[in-house]
Amino acid sequence: MPKLNSLLKANKFRLVAIIGVILLITGISLLGYSISAIQEREQMLANTELSLEELWHYEGSLNWWKNAYDTLFLPLTAVFISLGGIIMVSQPIFIMVRRKNILKTFSENVRRASDKKS
Repeated sequence: MPKLNSLLKANKFRLVAIIGVILLITGISLLGYSISAIQEREQMLANTELSLEELWHYEGSLNWWKNAYDTLFLPLTAVFISLGGIIMVSQPIFIMVRRKNILKTFSENVRRASDKKS
């Protein structure tokens, strides 16, 4: 366990980048899966050899998938892709801001130390 804690502290940027990539992949996968499920049902309905009962089954399934796509999969995809993108973009920005603050603090400390010696 101590190795894991030290790894997380040393590679925060890598860990956050991995989380961002996982969120992006999850969002794209949800979108792809739902679209492929809808297309599969539409192709099955285009088959002319279906019985009336099978036709109703695929029509109901297609309607459910279209409704789920609009109300569930599309919003989830947007959330996952947005969060992943924000995480991927914000991490380098936070690092730059943090470095600027550290350099500013360091320069102020050096100035104070030189003023005390004078």
